[in-house]
Formats: sequence, C-alpha cells, structure tokens
Amino acid sequence: MLNRKLWFALLGLMTLFVLAGCNSDSSGDSDSAVAGVVEEQNDDGDGIAEDEDNCPAIFNPLQEDADGDGIGDACDTDSDNDGLSDAADNCPLVANPGQEDADGDGLGDVCDNNADGDMDGFDDDVDNCPAVPNPGQENQDRDSFGDACDSDQDGDGVDNGADNCPAVSNASQADFDNDGAGNACDADLDGDGADNDADNCPLFANPGQEDGDGDGIGDACEDSVDGDGDGLPDSDDNCPAVANPNQEDLDGDGTGNACDADTDGDGIEDENALGQPNDNCPLVQNADQADTDGDGLGDACDLIDDTEYACDISGETFSPFLADNDATSTADDSGCLLGGVLGGATCGVSGAANVIDNDLGNAATIYNTNLLGLSEAMLRVADTSGFVYPGQNVLGVSIAESAQLLQLDLLANNTLIVRTLLDGEVQESSDGDIGVDLDLLGVSGMLGGTEQGFLVFQTSLPFNQVEIINGGFGVLSVLDEFSVYSVCASRTEVTP
Repeated sequence: MLNRKLWFALLGLMTLFVLAGCNSDSSGDSDSAVAGVVEEQNDDGDGIAEDEDNCPAIFNPLQEDADGDGIGDACDTDSDNDGLSDAADNCPLVANPGQEDADGDGLGDVCDNNADGDMDGFDDDVDNCPAVPNPGQENQDRDSFGDACDSDQDGDGVDNGADNCPAVSNASQADFDNDGAGNACDADLDGDGADNDADNCPLFANPGQEDGDGDGIGDACEDSVDGDGDGLPDSDDNCPAVANPNQEDLDGDGTGNACDADTDGDGIEDENALGQPNDNCPLVQNADQADTDGDGLGDACDLIDDTEYACDISGETFSPFLADNDATSTADDSGCLLGGVLGGATCGVSGAANVIDNDLGNAATIYNTNLLGLSEAMLRVADTSGFVYPGQNVLGVSIAESAQLLQLDLLANNTLIVRTLLDGEVQESSDGDIGVDLDLLGVSGMLGGTEQGFLVFQTSLPFNQVEIINGGFGVLSVLDEFSVYSVCASRTEVTP
C-alpha cells in the first residue's frame, strides 16, 4: 500500500515537472511569435523607425512626400493633395484640382510639357499665339505675337480696332477720301467707285471716267497742276512742293509731315535755322522739352533712363544675345583693306564667340587700320531661333569699361557703326546711311552687376540681327580697337 502511494506521489511530481517544462516552452514560443508580429508591423525593412516613417508598412527609404502632408508618396493616394486620387488625377504630382487639359491628351496643362492649348498643331512653348488657333503661325509685323492674337497686327502703333488699315502699316492713318479705309490699303483712293488700277484719275473723283480726248487721263485731272509729281493736284495737296502721295499729317494742321516744320504741332520746330535737331521729341508733343536723364530725347518719347540701363543673363528686361538661346556670332573681315596684305594683323575680329557666351566679362575685339573709310571689320550677332525682337526697343552694346567713354567721339565720327537687321535686311543704322537712324541715347549702365560702357540705342523697327562695324569715313586711323562684351535687347516691347 505504501509502495503504491509512493508511486502515485512520484508520478504526480513527475507530471508537475513535465507540465512546468511544457508551460515554459509554450510561453517562450508564444512570446517569440508575438515579438515577430510586432517587429513585422513596425519595420518595413527601409531602416526608418515606425514613429518616423511616413509609410510604416511600405518600403520607402527616401521618404518622398510631394505634397508635404506627412504621408509618403509610396502610400499616399493623393500625392499632390489636390483632392483627387492619383488614379483619377491627370497630374498626380502637381496640384490641379480643376484638371484643365486644353489639348485633351490626358495630361493636365500644369504638367504637360507639350501642351497645345489651342489645338492648332503647335506646342504652347513654340506657338506665337498659344491661346488662339493659328496653324499658319502668321506674323506680319514679325513681333512676338502671331496675327491671330496681335492687337497691332501691322506693327504701326495703332491697335487693330482703331486702325483704318489693320493689315498694312500706316501710322499716319491718312484717308484721302475719308471712307474709313486708310490710303495704304484703299483700293479706291478717291472714292468714286473705280478701283485705282482702272481709274483714269485715281486721286480725283470722276465716277463717269470721262476722257474727252481719249488720252487715258480723265477729264477731271487733265488740266490739274501737280508741281511735286506725287499724283495730287496742288489744290488738294497738303505739301504741293514736296512729294507725299499718302498725305500724312500727324498734327492735323493741314500741312503734311513732309513739309511741316513742326511735325507734332507742339510749338517747337523740328530743326533749328542750321538744320540741326531742335525738338527732342519731334513726333510726340512735348512743349516743355523735359529731358530728365539728359540724353537728348525728351521724356515724352524716351523709352528708358539710359543711366539705369542694365543687362543680365537672368532674363530681366534687357538680356544678352546668348549661344544658349540659339544666338550666333560671326566675324566678317571681307571689308578689310590691308588685312589680306598683312595677314589680318591690322584689321579683323578676334574672339567673336566671346560676345555670346554666358561669361559677360568676355569680349570680342574689332580692330581696324582705316584710310578714308575704305576699310572695315564687322562683328555680327544674330538670333537664329526664329524669334524677332519687337521694334519699340532699346538696344545696348557694351563696348568697353566705363572709364573709356571717349569711345563716343569715335561713334560720332562714324568710326563705329551699329545697325539692326531683320533676316539680313538693314532696318536702322547709327550713321543714317541705310534705313532709319538709330537714336543714340548715351553711354552708361550695368552689365551683370559690373560697370560697363553701354552704347544705348532706341529702335523703332523689328530686328533679329545686330552688326557692329569698325570702319566708316576717316582720314586715317591706326589700329582702332573696340572690345564688345555683349549685345542686349528686350524680348518684349519696351513702353515709356
């Protein structure tokens, strides 16, 4: 009996030990399993602690968060935080709650690098009217705006709505027959019902086209006196001694511009008794002749205070022609008289590429030994991107450090000539020999924050090329040199 009781006691004790061992093993396994689950929830393997991880359940070691909402892009269903899920957003990384997509290509306008908003076949970044369809890209006045969206299509300074010839430049708005169609585009100048090319008196109203002697000249103008030969009888000509068939009369005083001593009618005659300029704004009324910056152009027609002219590569108002923007620079020594004989040592251009590089401290040098204007060296800078600079502009040519402002004397003597061109055709020139004179404002200004000497010209005609010429008439000049640092202009029209 005792042995039996002892056996059961030993068996019970052994059972307790076994159970204790099992409980211990079971407890260890359970703890390990729980720890594994916790570790799996807290660590997605990207090395970022859970309390710092903006996507704790998704591997994203870079922690990108485009909209800055604290939820990483890897697990954010609205990455740009514009209220639209990425799956339905046409610009998932750029906020655009309106989902504008002008060209309907499935990419929102704000992130479409090839957007064609007006659906005319030209991407907005190259379209000269990005908001108005103009598949032909017509641009009659060669400014920055296509005809379809240009408020002044012909570039004559008169908006289309008020222009009596919106497609033909006619700044004077002369209208011989007062029919609302300017002379420049009026097919029937005298308003008699017969087109000019078929009218036997195109400037005299003669609806019956009577020609008693059959000589091809209508009776209405047979015996007229036309002293200046411009096709207008003296009795109807506002400048009977000076040919002016369009009869421009800026101030409306009855005397045509061609013979009006005071073109703008402000009481200041255009020239003095010696034929020198007298009115500092001959085409804009300014009886007070105010000239704040003292550059010779009245405030009424001066586009800029030339003492503040500044040119900067960052694209401020006046920016340089740069190779990065498809500008080219070329040297032309074909006009050098002695260059061929002496191997180019006396005439030519060196470092032409320097004038269009990003370092505004680099310069091209134009040098010339000139005799009686028979020799010249030229530096030409051109924009080859197809862009045309607007006519109302201020052109700046940095030629030397500001200490050498005596270069102006050389300019005045035509030793240095600056001119603008459009597709190779000269538009304006500082020496007045070709096209319209450039208005020289003076020398001063800033180039990239460094004092430079700018020759500052006011332009009136569009251009895409500029030529700087060391030449012109002179008795003798021995190795004149000009260092040209940059050529600058505004890519948008300059307003006073």
